[in-house]
Amino acid sequence: MPSRAWFQCINPQCGATYPLNTIVYQCRQCQSLLEVQHDLETLKQLDAKSWKGLFEQRYKSNQWPYGSGVWGKKEWILPEIHNDNIVSLYEGGTNLFWAERFGKVIGVNELWVKLCGNTHSGSFKDLGMTVLVSQVKQMISEGAPIKAVACASTGDTSAALATYCAAAGIQSVVLLPRGKISTAQLVATALERRPGAQPGHRLRRLHEAGPADHRRPDFVFGELDEFIACGRPENRRNRNCSAV
Repeated sequence: MPSRAWFQCINPQCGATYPLNTIVYQCRQCQSLLEVQHDLETLKQLDAKSWKGLFEQRYKSNQWPYGSGVWGKKEWILPEIHNDNIVSLYEGGTNLFWAERFGKVIGVNELWVKLCGNTHSGSFKDLGMTVLVSQVKQMISEGAPIKAVACASTGDTSAALATYCAAAGIQSVVLLPRGKISTAQLVATALERRPGAQPGHRLRRLHEAGPADHRRPDFVFGELDEFIACGRPENRRNRNCSAV
């Protein structure tokens, strides 16, 4: 049952469409935002009971890439992507925890919490980043001249982007506002090294790094003990340290 998905302008007076492998950030005709649309008529050919059965069969299985909590629903995500281009770390499927004590505090007897931060990067945005980086890898395989994936983020997006780009072998560039990123997520991302990266690189402000450093696929990497040392107040004026 082949299906498809595409970008579509959210402006009802426009409705322009673009293939998902198009490098486009807004509608080229009216400059409105774009959203992803799916071929629902094709998806409706399988009834709800059949879809549920298929999803349950794939859930946490060893069949690539369907064991992922995201890619187990591939037909509803990116139906046309080749499985070889999917960048997955078995994301999703995180537990529901019974928060019994907290529930008593707020007067809720059956309070269950979805711990989406229990992921590879510590960010719930792994769920979306696996899709974005997979699509980028697909586009690169089709000849798109993409050299890196960039974002501006103070935590979740940057951690997820660095993690999945590292897994895919694609350069990532993260722009960080000075002093406005969580220590935990900066440390997590610092440990995402590209293959062959040498330890000992100190964390530095982006504008202090040389041109060669800007070509690194990970936005920052270094040894954990160096990061901790740089994070101490007495060391924050050290030019080799990031202001965290």
